[in-house]
Amino acid sequence: MHLQRSVLGLLGGAVALLLIGVVMAVAASRQPETTYPTGTPEATVADFVRLIEVGKLDEAYALTDIAGLTRERFDEQFDPAFTGDSSRRVTLVRTNVNRDAATVVVAISTLSDSDSIDVSEYTNRQTYRLRRENDRWLITGPSYLGL
Repeated sequence: MHLQRSVLGLLGGAVALLLIGVVMAVAASRQPETTYPTGTPEATVADFVRLIEVGKLDEAYALTDIAGLTRERFDEQFDPAFTGDSSRRVTLVRTNVNRDAATVVVAISTLSDSDSIDVSEYTNRQTYRLRRENDRWLITGPSYLGL
């Protein structure tokens, strides 16, 4: 009888921990998206990433001025058909602004779930270079986009 109560207690504790984890994950996913002041390098990068995520490639491409990046190449790299079933979280790491040039470093965490059991997350850092032109910031790098 004592053994049954111990096993039930352990099972109940495990279920409680699982439920707490689920509640925390749901709460974290409902955090409001960070916004940046209009006209800043951070806002430009955030808009660029957001536009790509929702498939508005025309608007995202308009934020770039990368040597060698044709519209066709841009569409190939960001074709929504190849983005898969994943969600992304973009976190600002740092910004450096020097007059009309800036770099914005972000960490992009991708949560991919191929099925309900196999969930994986990976994070990579991306450095965007920007140039201010006519009072607006344009993304000029990373250079691999234009190759």
